[in-house]
Amino acid sequence: MTRSRIRALGEAVGLIAVVASLVFVGIEIRQNAEATRAATVQGLGDAWREWNLTMADPALWEPAARMSRLEDLSDASYEDASAALSLMRSLFATWANAQYQHSRGYLDEGDWQSMVRNMRMNVDGSFSESWTDLVEWAWEKNRPVYPERFQVFFDSIRAADGE
Repeated sequence: MTRSRIRALGEAVGLIAVVASLVFVGIEIRQNAEATRAATVQGLGDAWREWNLTMADPALWEPAARMSRLEDLSDASYEDASAALSLMRSLFATWANAQYQHSRGYLDEGDWQSMVRNMRMNVDGSFSESWTDLVEWAWEKNRPVYPERFQVFFDSIRAADGE
């Protein structure tokens, strides 16, 4: 074999190795993205499970229930208001996380739309007017702690309900 043939063979082997490496990296990236999406959905499922377990325990949501019976939420005791705000922050945090994950492409459109429907139901009176009032009160108190992108998004849902 001549030097030029050896060189050409070496270049061909090198090219094949580079292409194979790129294919491998592409497969790894795809698998990693799928794992990230699955972990995101799992994390949101865990958050909803925790929320549902909380709401199933009357001792944990009773402060919010007492507040929902008040004519003026500012009349609530400090203890009830603090507990209700904590309860609502867990709900808002779940929504904000879902919005972030969706914006990054880790939460698919179907799962995201179910979250949006849940948000709307919490502000449109689907559950009860007193619950909606509580959500609105808690949002006004907690709004500044959430990222601006979520503030704008959730405010748009609230505004759409007000139309």
